[in-house]
Amino acid sequence: PAPAYTSAEELRADIQIVTDSLAAHHGEALADARLASLARAIDVFGFHLSSIDLRQVSDVHEATVAELLKVAGVEGAYAALSEADKRTLLLRELQQPRLLTLPFHAYSEQTTQEIDIFRAAREVRARYGNRIVRNY
Repeated sequence: PAPAYTSAEELRADIQIVTDSLAAHHGEALADARLASLARAIDVFGFHLSSIDLRQVSDVHEATVAELLKVAGVEGAYAALSEADKRTLLLRELQQPRLLTLPFHAYSEQTTQEIDIFRAAREVRARYGNRIVRNY
């Protein structure tokens, strides 16, 4: 057997080859009816036919970010900052090469759960591609 596809793009390229071949040999009706909808689904959804959106209520998000920043020694009073100052701080932190998580710190249960969700999302993206988890 042929090796499995490693990306949706590989599958899409093969679908295009079949579509072009059918069109060149008077099989447009089949290409238009069946393959066009399959090609569109691959373009929109990739392999997975859907993607995962990660969502969290703002209170949990803010508490998690506050704990990460405090433990890392970046900001001890994140929740007290204005929205503009939070935005400035977060944009600055996104430019840093270091991680905010410390490997040997015992974070709260809530923060640990949030970190675990992001680690799982990273693993899923590494395995199935970035399109599987697009938004947070």
